[in-house]
Amino acid sequence: MKKMKKLFCWLSLVLVMAVGVSALVPDISSMSSVDAATIKISKTALTLTRAQKYTLKVTGTKSKVTWKSSNKKVATVSSGTVKARTEGSATITATVGKKKLTCKVTVKGNYKTLYKALLEKSSITVNDKKSNGYFIIQPKSFLLLDIDKNGVPELIIKDMVASDGIASGRFVFTVKGNKTYFCGYYYQKAEADLWYSSKYKAINCYWWVNGVGGMGYELLRVSGTNLTNYRYIYSGAESYGSSKMIYKYGTSGKTAKNVSKSTHNAKYKQYFKTYTKYKFINNTATNRKKKLG
Repeated sequence: MKKMKKLFCWLSLVLVMAVGVSALVPDISSMSSVDAATIKISKTALTLTRAQKYTLKVTGTKSKVTWKSSNKKVATVSSGTVKARTEGSATITATVGKKKLTCKVTVKGNYKTLYKALLEKSSITVNDKKSNGYFIIQPKSFLLLDIDKNGVPELIIKDMVASDGIASGRFVFTVKGNKTYFCGYYYQKAEADLWYSSKYKAINCYWWVNGVGGMGYELLRVSGTNLTNYRYIYSGAESYGSSKMIYKYGTSGKTAKNVSKSTHNAKYKQYFKTYTKYKFINNTATNRKKKLG
């Protein structure tokens, strides 16, 4: 009987100690969920140019991080450092335990090197796709502007400047697949700067027709490697000496149709009234280095 009492006391003591110890031991599964919620990656989206590097970081943990690229031809990763290889997209995955963090990497062409090489030429021969004609231009001045807002700016070169020193031809280039493409050109009267509509991602240009009091505006977009028409309006006398006015609206001069004066004015306010001016800079070695490195 005494032995049974001792055994019971001993078992009770062991049970009390076990309960006490378990109360002191933290809930591992609970800690894991809290830690997982605080683990973050420094970037979830990233745009790089070829050969460019960027180091991603994972915060909120001291555990080992494993890195992997979904497309090593586009971008590789080692210890968080991403290296852009060729144009395209890849997903970088950082794994911590069971938690996976991702960053989408987009690699663009190295426009700075390509544009700089183009501007260093004394003359550039381009083929206009619309007229199937050739131009030989001298890159006297230029500006960089991301017209289509895809992360890589277009290069706009000004040449064929008129005797007034203002009217000029504007030649638009872009980079795709690590190659420079001539998109097209337009002619701008009486305006030294480039007008740009950020809302519609388009160049805003205008002109007039002497003798009939004609005035036209056009929005031009970069689509792929082409300079395309987006919106067009025109107003002017029906013919020389005529008092009858005509108003046109459409996507281009070829497709524009006659509209009422009120419709013309409404389209002007909607598409052409608001814009930002950008200045061209002289094509000198100093300016090329400043803008393109």
